[in-house]
Amino acid sequence: MASYKVKCSVCGKTFTTDRHNAKYCSALCRAQGAIAARDKWEKDTDYTTKQRLLMRQRRLEEVDAIRQKQEQDSAEVIKELNAAADAVHKEELKEIRKKAKQGDLFAQQRLALEKGDSLAYWRLYKEMILQDEENYPRKRSGLQLVGGIEVHTDNFEYLVMDQLNKKESAEE
Repeated sequence: MASYKVKCSVCGKTFTTDRHNAKYCSALCRAQGAIAARDKWEKDTDYTTKQRLLMRQRRLEEVDAIRQKQEQDSAEVIKELNAAADAVHKEELKEIRKKAKQGDLFAQQRLALEKGDSLAYWRLYKEMILQDEENYPRKRSGLQLVGGIEVHTDNFEYLVMDQLNKKESAEE
């Protein structure tokens, strides 16, 4: 078998080996050579920069996934809260309808507001004020004004509606 004299590529010491392609004189030099070769490869291939970019991209994807999960969870919670609020609102409307049938003007006024019937709302408002004045004549103190319009005016509700419509037109 042939024997070769080779110079260690890490420590530079000359050693004898039976392999023609041996580079290192010992296991320690082989480990150091592997580390050096890895470092050279990383530098030459720009491995570290690519790895950083890859990890940054993975973190961004993780953050996006977390954000999407939170948005989904929030949407579900909002949906549940809206469903609960709708259920409560339906129960309240049942009670209001019941009271309105019994003649409660305030309940009738709330129903008019719920339906979007502003004219009925102000008509009932006027009726409530007049009824209070009948029931408690001593309680009346001065004028009852809405937007500068006195409740006792014959066409009070129409004047209030006209004033509201003018205000809406001016805002547009």
